[in-house]
Order: sequence, then C-alpha cells, then structure tokens
Amino acid sequence: PADGRTGWVKYDVMLAFSVALAFTAGHPQTFLFILYSSLVAYVFWAWQARIGLSNLLARGAVGAILAIGLSAAQLIPSLSYMLASTRAALPFDQAGTGFALHDVALLVLTGVINVWQPLYVSIAALVLCGAAISTRRNEVWLWIGIAAGALILSFGANALGFDIAYNILPGYRQFHNQERHALVVVFSLSVLSSIGFHTLLSPLRPRIRLRIWRTSRGLAIWAGIAFALLIAILVYSRVAAIAPDAGAVSDRLSIIAIGLLGSAALLAWRSRLGNIPRWIWAGSLIGLVVFDLFSVNRYTATQKPANPFPTLPLATPIQAGVDLPASLKTTGAYRLYNHYGLPLNGACVNGLDEIGGGSPIVLRDYQTFLSRTPEDVYSRLLNVHYTITWRGGMGTDNGRRIPDRKLATDRYNGIEARTFLLDWPAPGPQPTWVVTSVTFAANADDLYARLNANDYNPMAEAVVYTRDQSRVPASSPGNAGLAGKATGYMKIAAYASGPALLVVSEAYYWNWIAQVNGVEVKPLEVDGALLGIPIPKGQSNIELSYRPTDLYIGATLSALTLLCLTCWWIWGRSRSG
Repeated sequence: PADGRTGWVKYDVMLAFSVALAFTAGHPQTFLFILYSSLVAYVFWAWQARIGLSNLLARGAVGAILAIGLSAAQLIPSLSYMLASTRAALPFDQAGTGFALHDVALLVLTGVINVWQPLYVSIAALVLCGAAISTRRNEVWLWIGIAAGALILSFGANALGFDIAYNILPGYRQFHNQERHALVVVFSLSVLSSIGFHTLLSPLRPRIRLRIWRTSRGLAIWAGIAFALLIAILVYSRVAAIAPDAGAVSDRLSIIAIGLLGSAALLAWRSRLGNIPRWIWAGSLIGLVVFDLFSVNRYTATQKPANPFPTLPLATPIQAGVDLPASLKTTGAYRLYNHYGLPLNGACVNGLDEIGGGSPIVLRDYQTFLSRTPEDVYSRLLNVHYTITWRGGMGTDNGRRIPDRKLATDRYNGIEARTFLLDWPAPGPQPTWVVTSVTFAANADDLYARLNANDYNPMAEAVVYTRDQSRVPASSPGNAGLAGKATGYMKIAAYASGPALLVVSEAYYWNWIAQVNGVEVKPLEVDGALLGIPIPKGQSNIELSYRPTDLYIGATLSALTLLCLTCWWIWGRSRSG
C-alpha cells in the first residue's frame, strides 16, 4: 500500500529535526559525535530491517537534505566562519590530544589518576551492562560497538584508531580534545545498562535465575577481594605513614567494594524474588546507583559559590580610562593587550576590549597578523593604549621599546604582573584614520616584510594586496574621527583632500558593509587583517555595519524547509481525514 511505501518519510523528518537540534545547540564537536553515532545506528538498523542498499541511500539522502535545510540558519554561518578561521584544519599533534591509555581505569577507579571521572557510570551500571550482554540481542552489539569505537577514539594519538579517523572521516581535522568522546562512551553504557535493567525486571525462567545466582556469588567473591585489598592498604598506610597518598586509593576502593557487594546482594535477591513486587527491587537498584554516583561526584559536582566577575586590580585603571584622550574615553574606543596578566577572557567580562582572548578559534588572517607583525606595529594598528604583562617594561622582541608608564602592580598565578599605559607620541593610535600612502604587496610574505620594515609608519601607510589595486584610490591627506559605536556598527566622519583610503581598526571579515555618503561600498583587507574603505574627496559620512548575509541565507533556507514540511504535514492530514 501507499502508506507502506512512504511511511518511512515521517521517520526521516523526525531524524532531521533531531539532527538539526543537535547542531543548533552550538557545539560542533558534540554534533560530530552525534552525527557519526547516528549514522552507525542508522546503517545497523537498516541491516536489521533488511532494507536494500538503494532504499538505504535514498532514505538517508532525504533525511540528510531535510537536516541540512532545517539547520541551515546555523550551518551556513558556521561553515563560512570555519573556512576563514584557524579551525579549518588542525595539525595531527594538536587534534590528537586525548586520554592517556591508563585512563581506561576510570571506568571503575575514580579520583586517583584523574580529578574528574568522565567514563564512570557506577559499578552497578557496569553489572547491568553485563546483564545486557548476556541477552545477546542484536541491539546490544550495536551499543557495544559504538562504545568501543568511541573509547578508542578518546585516546587520540595515544592509540591506533584516531589516525584513521583523522585521515578519512570528515570533521576530525577540525577538533582537538578527543577525550570528549567520553560523552558517547557513557551514553552507550547507559543504554546498555537500561537494557540490562529491563531484562532483570522482566519475568525470568528458572535457568536464567540460576545464572543470576551464580553471577551474584562471583561478584561477592570480587567484593571480598576488594575489601581485603582495602584493609591491606589501610594497615600498610598506618605502618609506613603514607596515609595522605593511600587515602584517595582507599576511598575509591571502598566505592568499588560497596558497588560489587551491593550488586551481588541485589542479584541474589532478584534470583529468589518470590512474591515481593519487582518495583521494590528496582528502587533498591536505583538507590545503589545514586549512592555510588553521588558519593564519587559530591566534591566535583558541588562547588562553593564564587564571584564569576571578581575585581581585577590590574584592570581597574583601564576601566577608569586613566590618562586617555577625552575622545577615546567618551566612546570607549580603545583596547588593551593582555600579555599573561589577566585570566583568559578576564578583560571581556570586565567590559574591556582586548585584542586577544581565550578562544582557540580566531580568524586565520588575524592570527597570522598577530604572529608576524611586530608588537609596536600591531599595537598601534589595533588601537592599543594599555598592556597588562609580566614584563618589567615595554621592550619588544624586535628590540624596539614602546613608551610606557606603569599604572598598577599585582600578582597573577603567583607571578608579578603590571599594567602599563602605552605613552605614544602624538598622534597616538586611533580607531580610524586616513593614510597618506599605499603600498601594494603581491603576497603575504611581501606584506609582512613591509610591516616589519623600520621605516613603516602604521598611521600613515597602508599595505594592500595587489589584487585589490584597482579598488584603492590614490593616497591623499585627510583625517577621521569616530562619531558613534555599537556592537556591529560604527559611524565615522572623515575628510580627505582627494580620493583616499580610510583604515578602520577592526578585523576584516566579508560580512562588513560600508555606506559612504549613502552609497554602499565593500571594504577591502588592509595591512593583512584590518578594514579599508575607499572614500572620495571632501567630507564623508561613513556607516560601517556588520551584515550577516550568510545568516540571512541560512535562515531563509531553514524557513523554506520548515514551510515545506508544514505543507506536507497538512496535506497528509487532509488525505487521512
């Protein structure tokens, strides 16, 4: 019948919504794990249902198209930024970070080799996983395979497996910290334990009861061994006076022993449950799991409340705008360089504009600009007026010294750090300015060679790639000032004696759009990372706006996909009615 031939469509729609929700949650690496786990499950279940290869590919393609359409509002901007960022691909040594091989012990032993216990699901839950395996159901092998694969990948470059994923599977070149695969491992173990739980709650045949009784005796023996080891450790620690070292081991060994003994008792009880309602036994098992997990995690999961925005003495004079020109203090258009003196993102949470930050993902051209440009040059180009650093003064790697005045001293991570006002000679760094000369560079090497030249003046000369030569006007003297600023928006007043190039101290990205005297102008990349705007002779009013065209395109595709699915649902309802 027709419904039988197309009934799978509704399941594809549900799959697409699930994938879209996973992606729009905002953590692409987690989405990658969900996507590959779902793909393995999809192929396995298709094999179980004896679905042919052509049907498998067709249904998968429909689901993929719907998922892409629903998530396009975030997918397209994410891909656009990723391709322009340092996350386009990571070297193997960076992408391959993960668990050490001995961290596999975290499946049963917590708090000894690691502060956290990301692989731990409790001893009782592992016993339930064993009960699931004993059923030999096909679905059990699916989750064992997913758990084993994720565990191997969680070791990263420390074990064979990630090498293959890095070279073959799309997405694995973009992310590091492979220990995050623990999410998939724990989820799979949780599914297995729920299967085992359901199995033990079901009516049992005498043969199965006998097997459970024998398993309970084996667990009781292991519990006895664990208790014997615990006593031996405690006695030895007293004799050898190593109690601090033995304390963590004995505490965790106690949890293992209690978990094994509790599981043995519950299995023995289940094998001879009699007329006692099974929900009482189920509640006891859940109580054992809760006791185990909360005992292990009570210190890491419950932390004392702390002020998320503590006062930072080194940032206090910057917040006050000490010794800044009135124009910069009024608009707040000045930046600082945090050179190992504040916590990561410490400037941001205190309302300050920093040239760096704590994220490993930044625009690739901007990262290259910071790494290949002298500090005194990029500090002026990025409108830096303060630096927080462990250095005693503002000497730079290239031997030049930035004029400075010390404003504050404090300690950061046990090391003395200082806040300096960069006492630039006039004219100092500005948020925007008009250059009087333009130099064209054929490639990045030529560009950065010019930025490193001793005669380079950042506030007078701009370096532009040769490909943009036709868009750059002849240089003319002029001046510019910031009239207003908000997130994603700047209003600039400028004057030039002839056609000129206005430089704005903002990182270049293709979504920036300028309106020059009401005419839309596409900015170009200047000095390797900044915004450049051609302006005409005379007075100009410039409005610079961040227009997320990729977001608009993605949102339109998502809306159209949702509209099509809504129409399909209404049509289906009308037919069935």
